[in-house]
Amino acid sequence: MILHILYTTIFFTLFMSITPWWAFMIISLSMGILFNMETKNKITLVTSSASISWGGCFILRYYQGGELITSRIASMFEVNVSILFALTILIVVVISFLSCYIGDLFREEYIEVK
Repeated sequence: MILHILYTTIFFTLFMSITPWWAFMIISLSMGILFNMETKNKITLVTSSASISWGGCFILRYYQGGELITSRIASMFEVNVSILFALTILIVVVISFLSCYIGDLFREEYIEVK
C-alpha cells in the first residue's frame, strides 16, 4: 500500500506541476473509476497522495517567491500561514475524497458487471 501511495504521489506531483490547481480532482475521479480495489483502500490511497503532493507543491511555491501572496491571503482571513496551509490540505482531502468516491460509485453502477 505504501508503494502505491508513493507512485500515486509522484504522479500527482508531476501532473499538478503542469496543470491548474483544480486538476487533482480529475486525477482523483479517474483513479476512483480505474483502480480495482476496495473503496476504503482506494479513498485512502487517493486522499493521502493528493494531500502529500499538494503540501509539497505548496511549500515549494511558498519558498520560490510565494511568501508575499500567501501572507496577504493569510492576513485577509486573519489566520497564520501555517493554519492557511492546514486549511488548504483539509480542502484538498475533502475534494479528493468526494471525487474518488464519486468515481467509485460510477464504476460500481456503470462499469462493473453485476
